[in-house]
Formats: sequence, structure tokens, C-alpha cells
Amino acid sequence: MMPKVTNDTIDSTLATLRDEDDYAKNTIEEIRINNPVLFSLLETVTVHKNEEYIKGYLVGASQFYSLISRQMESDFLDSSL
Repeated sequence: MMPKVTNDTIDSTLATLRDEDDYAKNTIEEIRINNPVLFSLLETVTVHKNEEYIKGYLVGASQFYSLISRQMESDFLDSSL
């Protein structure tokens, strides 16, 4: 089941995104390394698209991935207490 993303997770993710210039790029690299099938999908969707579309798509995908990953970590830590 997909975790429900909380406002705290959104706030911390957005703060990190604003503070780190390469956050989206690093997240996409993390996807490439840890989830190559998902990365392949990201590459496929951006084929034959203009640079502006690709940048927006990858930033959005990285934010979504980060939010879900961080929420899963938070939920796991909460359940371990």
C-alpha cells in the first residue's frame, strides 16, 4: 500500500529541495542506481521531448520519489518505536 504523505514530510522535502541545488539530479541518480526499471521508464517517457519538458518531468518525478521514500522511512521509524 502506498503511504499517505504527511505535511511534515512535504515540508522537510521541500526545504531540502530549496537548500540543495542538485537535489533533483541526485535523486534521479539514486533512482538509476537503486531502481533501474523505474529509471528506464523515466528515460522512455522523455524520449523525443524538448529540454524544458524533460527538466520539469524529472524534477517532478524526483520530488514524488523523494516524498514517497521519506514517508516510508518515517512510517518505518514510527512503527519501530
